[in-house]
Amino acid sequence: MTEFETHRSGADIVCSTTTANVAFDLLSSRPRRCILYYLTHCAGAVELRELADQLVSWDETAIDDHERIMASLYHVHLPKLEENGVLTFDSTQCLIELDETADELNPYLELAAEDDLQTQVFDLEPERGGA
Repeated sequence: MTEFETHRSGADIVCSTTTANVAFDLLSSRPRRCILYYLTHCAGAVELRELADQLVSWDETAIDDHERIMASLYHVHLPKLEENGVLTFDSTQCLIELDETADELNPYLELAAEDDLQTQVFDLEPERGGA
């Protein structure tokens, strides 16, 4: 047993496993990973439409899929991320902002990014404000 393991209680191990399970669940969805990729590279709040525009460009999706993507963000992905304390979504103003707890996902997100970058082209330093 390592020194690290001897200093951890049973509760710590359960908490760590739960955090890993939540992280893997959240990051198992490519759209949620893309949301987090984008938000981690933006300062401050992001408008829903701006986020949807970025996802459309990364997916090289037909422009008519834009509304479908916005609907899935609004009804599925953003609520799930908010429910897990990763971000705040103001649905009345359509603004999204990462919470500090999102930092806990960074190690998992970095691993996922390595894989995603091999299979998809991402500009992880997107220009804000659209073209």
